[in-house]
Amino acid sequence: MRVRLADVGIWRSGGTPPKDRDELWGGGFPWISTRDLKQPELSESTETITEDAAYRFSTTVPAGSLLIGTRGMALAKRLPVAMATRAVAFNQDIKAIEPHRAVWSKYLLYALLAFENPILALTDEAAHGTKRLDTDLLRAFRIPCPSLAEQRAVAGFLDAEIGRIDEMIRVRSRQRLLLEERWSASLRTAVTPGGADDWTVFKLGREFCTGSGTTPSTERPEFYGEDVPWLNTGDLTDGAVVLARRGVTDRALAEHSALVVYPAGALVMAMYGATIGKLGMTSRPTTVNQACCVLHSPRRMDPWFAFFWLRSFRADIIALASGGGQPNISQEAVRNLRVPAPPLDEQRDIAARLRRQRGSLDAVIAAIDRQIALLRERRQALITAAVTGKLQVPTTATSSAAT
Repeated sequence: MRVRLADVGIWRSGGTPPKDRDELWGGGFPWISTRDLKQPELSESTETITEDAAYRFSTTVPAGSLLIGTRGMALAKRLPVAMATRAVAFNQDIKAIEPHRAVWSKYLLYALLAFENPILALTDEAAHGTKRLDTDLLRAFRIPCPSLAEQRAVAGFLDAEIGRIDEMIRVRSRQRLLLEERWSASLRTAVTPGGADDWTVFKLGREFCTGSGTTPSTERPEFYGEDVPWLNTGDLTDGAVVLARRGVTDRALAEHSALVVYPAGALVMAMYGATIGKLGMTSRPTTVNQACCVLHSPRRMDPWFAFFWLRSFRADIIALASGGGQPNISQEAVRNLRVPAPPLDEQRDIAARLRRQRGSLDAVIAAIDRQIALLRERRQALITAAVTGKLQVPTTATSSAAT
């Protein structure tokens, strides 16, 4: 039997206490926003409010309630959903369901996860491109709803099986993190002089020509094509740039003096945005947008050595950024960076060795990522099969989740 989500419990909408009332914030009561909906169960939140604020200006739900994000960019990739393990308040971008007595909370969580993709297909775009999940469509969505005993059995089975899969994912993720940490340590050692006395401090602005680019009007389709690659910061992945997602036409070049074609072998850095500090090395003549700083035409410094130095000291460089909401590394700041380096031949040897090491590491990390991806696929397939009845679940399995 399938039932509408509207009929599995009491639906509630959230709210936000006035932001200008400091006395309402920082209390001990969890106040959930969509950014908190990252784990299947939650009891804590990024922001907290007072208990008085929770009851006067927001909405509270008891432990065992389901919280579903219905607005925000998280909906572009996944369904933000979690089960509260204690009483919580939540904001207006979330809908909560207090399950009826005939619905087991943990089963409802798994049912929502089982139908993640069909539910995400119901989303549309609100103002400014923000994703929105229409509440009426969500309430009308139907899920399997067997007897309470069967729900508990499914939830208990999945608790055990998903727990094992999640542990394997954690182990592999930890392996990946340790490999990256070891690489970062060896990278820092390779690009710093130590006790060497033949290293010289170079100012990047004197060793490279620098520049940036622009963005032709997106309302002029004749400006975009395949004549010349056009990089933006999303194309920078801390390695060689294999492919630019977009290109510009010769007409765009002719009509935009700021749209410069840089030579192959140019070093590109993201100056602001979510990818601030990200790097890329071009393999063919390329243009860039205004968020990229390009270092090209080197004098006494190998571009790949500079690349690895910038990668190693990225956190320090980002700390030099100015601006509040969107920190910005200016071209001037990049030009003023002082980089210690050995003679050019030794720079090239160090850079070549680091490229080989990074290539080997990337192969290992790619294998780990494939394992994690397969585990996540198995996780999703197992949840879907158990909830839809395609997998026979032992009736002895039980879940400890509250109703």
